[in-house]
Amino acid sequence: GWGEDPTGISIRQMAGAAVVFSGIPQISTQLSVTFFTGEKVSAGGKIRVFYPRSVVIMCDGDFLRKVALEGDITCNNQPRQGLFDLVMARPMPPGQQAFTVTATPPDAIDDAGGNIFRVLVYTPESKVVDAAMDVKGNKVQHGITVKALELIWSASQPGRPTLVNVGF
Repeated sequence: GWGEDPTGISIRQMAGAAVVFSGIPQISTQLSVTFFTGEKVSAGGKIRVFYPRSVVIMCDGDFLRKVALEGDITCNNQPRQGLFDLVMARPMPPGQQAFTVTATPPDAIDDAGGNIFRVLVYTPESKVVDAAMDVKGNKVQHGITVKALELIWSASQPGRPTLVNVGF
C-alpha cells in the first residue's frame, strides 16, 4: 500500500560506545563513558547520558574527569530522571571521546529498564546528531575480595629516578 516500507529502515548506533564501572555494590568509583562520533559539535553542545536510577551518579567538580573532552564542562545531574548532561563550552571534534563520573552501584540494579545506559550527542540547538541507545552496564558483583599487593620500588638513591609499582 501507499506509504509502506516492508523492509523498514536501518539505524546505525554510535560506534564504540561503552560504559564501564566497578560493579562492586555500595563502593564509589569512576564510571567511564567512551564513544566514537563522526560529528563535530559546536560550542554549547551537550552529551546526555541516561543511567539506571538505582545507580548514584555524582558529576560536579572533582567528580567529573574530562579525559578526552576539552574546555569547561558543566554537568547537570537529574537523578530522579536518571540522566545527566555534560554541556561543553568548546566544540567537540569528531573522533574517540571519553570521560568519567563518580558512581556508586546499588546492591542490585532493579530498574524497569534494566542495566542499560544511553549516550546521546546534541547540538547547541538540542538536535540529536549521534546516539547509542542500548549500552549494557557491568553486572553488580557480590563477594569480591580486593587485597592490595605489596608496594615495590626499584631503588632509593638521592637525585635519581625511582620506579614504583602499585597493584590490587
